[in-house]
Amino acid sequence: VEKAKTKELLDYMLQQRFEVDRIDNGQAYPAQMCFDPTTLAEVLQVGISLSISESSAGDLIAVLKKHVPSDGPLAESNDTVKHFNELSGLILEGGKGTVHQDAMNSFLSLYPTVVDLLETFVPIVEQDGNSETIPLADILAILPRLQPRLYSISSSSITSPTIVEISVGVVHAHTNDGVHIAGVCSNYLARLKPMHDRACISIRTSSFRVPDDIVNTPMIMVGAGTGLAPMLGFLEDRAYALENESVEKKTDKRSTNCHLFFGCRTHDERIYRERIEDWEQRDVLNLHLALSRSPDRRKMYVQDMIKEKGNIICDLLLRDDCTYYVCGDANMADFVYDALVEVLRENANMSRVKATSLLKRMRVEDRWQYDLWGISSYMDGDSYSAAKRSVAKRKANRALSWLSSMKRKTHQWGDEDDDDSL
Repeated sequence: VEKAKTKELLDYMLQQRFEVDRIDNGQAYPAQMCFDPTTLAEVLQVGISLSISESSAGDLIAVLKKHVPSDGPLAESNDTVKHFNELSGLILEGGKGTVHQDAMNSFLSLYPTVVDLLETFVPIVEQDGNSETIPLADILAILPRLQPRLYSISSSSITSPTIVEISVGVVHAHTNDGVHIAGVCSNYLARLKPMHDRACISIRTSSFRVPDDIVNTPMIMVGAGTGLAPMLGFLEDRAYALENESVEKKTDKRSTNCHLFFGCRTHDERIYRERIEDWEQRDVLNLHLALSRSPDRRKMYVQDMIKEKGNIICDLLLRDDCTYYVCGDANMADFVYDALVEVLRENANMSRVKATSLLKRMRVEDRWQYDLWGISSYMDGDSYSAAKRSVAKRKANRALSWLSSMKRKTHQWGDEDDDDSL
């Protein structure tokens, strides 16, 4: 009965509208928050991000330090409190060196979200008895607005103009300290009941699109896991175009123009397997499958498969109409980029400068399409410059080596002349 009453009271409080004020010289002013006045339930569910980042960790620690004891019996006997005080000192006062970063990483690993933080320290503060309860308003004032999650559309606007499909991997991860992290949006979508629940969704225009001549334009597609998503819509468009192509235009080498490099861990994790195999049988594409955890095949990632098919990829990249697509994790995209550079160097006898210049030209001509999450090093446009700097550095080192050897020889010759003159 007591639990039922508590739940009823909590539900009532969550549905009440509220505002946050700040006190300045005894006067109350509306606080600047990342959300408009609304209910607490609305704020916690869709208004703010509950994840803790490096930018918000310091402010949250400062709030906690006002309430978590730094001395006394509890501070000396409670291991959690002792560790918190050690980490907080290093984070707030330790500068920006390695020690500071290690402490920050340890703190975020222990408390990846505000929920983890409060569940740990609210009981400790209540146990101490000498501190006031941690004010929720102080916590809300620190947390940033919850950002929309972007997903690639995996359906075709031609064959399914009234339906939008997305491919989502439900995220469940653990920090180095074993704290569970559930992906916010992926788990929210997984909990929705079909034909019952509604979701707030908007569609944005993307530059990630197929070429005008999807039948004859050579395409290289690279994706790992759910990075396959936008490729599905493209391949659906290509299958439709090939199916409706006139008989006189059909050839026996249609699939040679389209190569899909797809990576996952095992055969059991292959998503959309039947659909892709059907397209492969109908010559819509050539599939190059990279499995990184298969017990019956050697470990291979998409970048390894690209190197293995280097002669084919090189021929396609050298064509002026070839279009390249990559979708997925930015780190994967970086590895694939390096693999493409190596393919051009080995199969087209190019220098690294010329290889990166060719890929850069594809980007300028809008033939290098990407849809990535994370930070990609090659997308900053510095790869070409870095390659030139690398070549210049090697040449300079060779020049210095030659000068050094010449000085040694000159010195030796001088010694020989001295010997001859004696």
